[in-house]
Amino acid sequence: MKKALVIGGGVAGPVVAMALRQVGMEAVVHEAYAVAAHGVGSGLALSTNGLSALQQLDAHKAVREVGYPLDRGVMHLGDGRLLGGDATGTPLSDGTTTVSLRRADLYAALTAQALDRGVRIEYGKRLVGVSHQRDQVTAEFADGTRASSTRSVARSGNDGLSSFSPLTARPPLARSRGLLPATSGSRCTRWPRRGGGPATAWCSSVTPRT
Repeated sequence: MKKALVIGGGVAGPVVAMALRQVGMEAVVHEAYAVAAHGVGSGLALSTNGLSALQQLDAHKAVREVGYPLDRGVMHLGDGRLLGGDATGTPLSDGTTTVSLRRADLYAALTAQALDRGVRIEYGKRLVGVSHQRDQVTAEFADGTRASSTRSVARSGNDGLSSFSPLTARPPLARSRGLLPATSGSRCTRWPRRGGGPATAWCSSVTPRT
């Protein structure tokens, strides 16, 4: 079985590892921090395109169960003016809609799914270097250890924009567009934009959990 190194054990790392295992590859997740990030982070909304990707791994139900369905969203400027609103996306085939949830709950659900499927997660593995030799990639960590694989995967998302991850698969870095999410109901908290002027906020109508 071919082996892949997944750098970063936040939200995306366990998902990448599950996808690799699904196509027959062994995947080991290497997380920089010494302990799991339980309880870390604020709230977010996971749209149906992201949930559709998780559905391919049969992992979307675990995420859906720890969040709230969002049927509709509206956008306001920070001064209260309404920009507009619409449905939050086309539901999946099983009726799943956009979900609002805590980052900590999303992390816990995805990590549990990965561990249940045999994914190994190693903590305290901060990446400091990478070397290539033919078809083999070797990752070097701050604790002096190394790990090699025939393939490599780097995860650099919202949790790792400034992380060191010069591996073969690296998405472009995200840039702020001045959008601020709020999922506390139909009213928005007003946040000022840096440098002056109203910030834009996304406020979603939340269906309460029963």
